[in-house]
Parts: sequence; structure tokens; C-alpha cells
Amino acid sequence: DHSELIEASKEAVFNAIDAVRAGVDTAKLGKIIEETIRSHGFRPIVNLTGHGLLPYIAHAPPSIYNYATQRGVELKEGMVIAIEPFATDGVGRVAERNECEIYSLINPKSVRIKLLRDIISEISEKYKTLPFAKRWLTRAPEIFIAKLVREKVLREYPVLSEVSGGFVSQWEHTVIVEREGARLVT
Repeated sequence: DHSELIEASKEAVFNAIDAVRAGVDTAKLGKIIEETIRSHGFRPIVNLTGHGLLPYIAHAPPSIYNYATQRGVELKEGMVIAIEPFATDGVGRVAERNECEIYSLINPKSVRIKLLRDIISEISEKYKTLPFAKRWLTRAPEIFIAKLVREKVLREYPVLSEVSGGFVSQWEHTVIVEREGARLVT
């Protein structure tokens, strides 16, 4: 049962949201997240962050660290940010594994093979530049996905694992920064 680990991430996201308002430095959010996670006896994942969001750009500035930093970025009214604390019973770092399930379209260039053009068209119409799972595609054999990665049409997002084999929990919400608080949109 990992309910306490899950609770650490959940409490951290809501504590951070409570502190969001225009003028707050993102370093303050990181400190709140870290203190909350550690108060439950766990560690934050230090090489994953929350982030800003822009139209069709899922990971934009600013970064919202899961730990205390010396300085961050001042939040501005109207910013859209994803706060996503990651807590672990491991050492607090993740590494990429040699497998991938998530991709995004980075260069919808023309290719000679019709099936590849059809795959690019489906991705472009449904997801634009946002990340997607390969299982969401109607007909995209692994060999064609690999070719689109080699051709630099698709970007890979490898599966991540905690380096010591620890369990990881994550809780995420997206908010719009307002003058006197945050508007929860997820």
C-alpha cells in the first residue's frame, strides 16, 4: 500500500497551489513542495519539474521545481502553469529507460512512403505538437514509428524509472495565475 506516498504528492500540489498568485517566485513553490513531501518521510524527485503551458506547447517556461532553489521566476498574472510534485521512497532521481511509449510531432516534413504520410497526417490533425501515446494511433506499426523518429519527424519521451528502484507518486494540477490566487482548471 503506497497511500502515504500518494498523499505526500497530493498534499504538496495543493499546498503549492495555495501559494500561487501574481508576484510569487517559483522558488517559493519548490520550497513548499519539498517541505511537504519530506514531512511525510519521502524525497522529491529533483530532476522532474512542473512547467508553464502555452497553446500547443505542453512544456514551456517557467519550471516549477520539486525542491527549494535559490531563485526562480516571478509568476505573472495570466500565466498557465502545471504544478506536478513527484515524491519517492527512493533516492530522488529518475533516469530514462530504453523504451518509449510517448511521442510528439516536431517536424511534419514530407516523406515518400504513403503510410508514413498518413501517420504524420493523423498525428498532426489529432494532436498537433502535443505529446501522444503510440497506442492512440489507429495504424502505426512500431517500425514506422521508429523510422519517423530516425527522420526527426517525431520526438521520443522515454519511460522514466527512479534510479534506486523506488516507488514514485505524482499529483498534478494546472492553474491560471491570478492577482490574488490561482484558478484551478484541471
